[in-house]
Amino acid sequence: MPVVELSNQFMKHSLKCPDGKRSVEYCDDSKHGGVPGLYCRVQQTSQGQGTYYLRFKTPEQGKTAHIKIGRTTDITLAAARKEALYFRSEIAKGDDPQKAKQEMRSIPSFRTYMLEMYLPHQKKNRSYKEYVGLLNRRLFAEYGDRRLDQVTRQEAQAFHLRLRHEEGLQPASCDRYLALLKHAYRLAQHHFEVIKANPLERLELFKEPNVVTNLLSKEQLHDLVTILQRESSGNTGKVALWLLATGARVGETLHAKHSDIDRENMIWTVPVENAKTKKVYTKQLNSFALEILDSLDASDGYLFVNRKTGGRLTTISKVWSRLRNEAGVPHLRLHDLRHNFASIAAANGQSLLEIQKLLNHSNHSTTLRYSHLSNAQLRSSCQSVADGISAALGQS
Repeated sequence: MPVVELSNQFMKHSLKCPDGKRSVEYCDDSKHGGVPGLYCRVQQTSQGQGTYYLRFKTPEQGKTAHIKIGRTTDITLAAARKEALYFRSEIAKGDDPQKAKQEMRSIPSFRTYMLEMYLPHQKKNRSYKEYVGLLNRRLFAEYGDRRLDQVTRQEAQAFHLRLRHEEGLQPASCDRYLALLKHAYRLAQHHFEVIKANPLERLELFKEPNVVTNLLSKEQLHDLVTILQRESSGNTGKVALWLLATGARVGETLHAKHSDIDRENMIWTVPVENAKTKKVYTKQLNSFALEILDSLDASDGYLFVNRKTGGRLTTISKVWSRLRNEAGVPHLRLHDLRHNFASIAAANGQSLLEIQKLLNHSNHSTTLRYSHLSNAQLRSSCQSVADGISAALGQS
């Protein structure tokens, strides 16, 4: 192990392995500005080029170990010395760079982690299908083959902003991508323990709700209900009327059974397997909903049945598209019927707390989108007080 003054000139002209030896190690001379422990190994089969290593004592056991820095064809002498000094500083702090390097090799790629660890762990999550869709649409293309710890906070933030300002996604849609990333990295750190630090921990969502609710005017409501009541080819019209009359979600409605309905007390019990909140809850029914029930085909099974197959009605998108066009509201989504249920309730004096209960919102902030409708009723109620005062003054 000859100790030499490594220089650019030496690296260019003197990297030779003597005859009769398989390899030789040229050690950096620390007396002439070299880094202690740094050496360049030259193989007999690779004359003129070599590989930089750092020889050190492991902090825990004090054993001699070696860590590869790079080949002379890929890294300069100055860069090798800089890397060697970094490793020595880590060793001085009690860290083992060789062990750290082995741990880095064990960190999976983003794609491998998501497919083999994260998604199987989320199999029972009601958003599982959405997660798969988000990954396949953008996230695998963005990060797929990158090692999990190579994704940076700045990159994720730029991706989040690009979805909004370049691709034109709504804030809530952008947030779903970032929320998935943040949750996946949180589990990678604390549950699966495949990374030591979470680079996405402090990233903030836009937290801007999708406020498109497509509320109907009285005339539009009249035309829509008239069209839905006339529809007789299947149960699509009745499903839409049920959504409007109950404020229910589409999935809950298509899974509803006659056994879930208490006609006498006008109560619909939504079982846990059908509820978005994964908690059993009850919905109060009204006379309009009971009329819809009376019009359904006699059955002991599901409320809304596919008349062709006799089984549960699973989708109504195609027929609904035709019906809303006939009613002159081509942009009205099925979920908008839930919003219109709430708006009608607010316009008729129901408080936000009552609307929250009617819609089974778990978070009060979700109901706040109807606050402007509720405020209109409050203004009317408040004005009645002024009218009362004015009347009293007139009497006096």
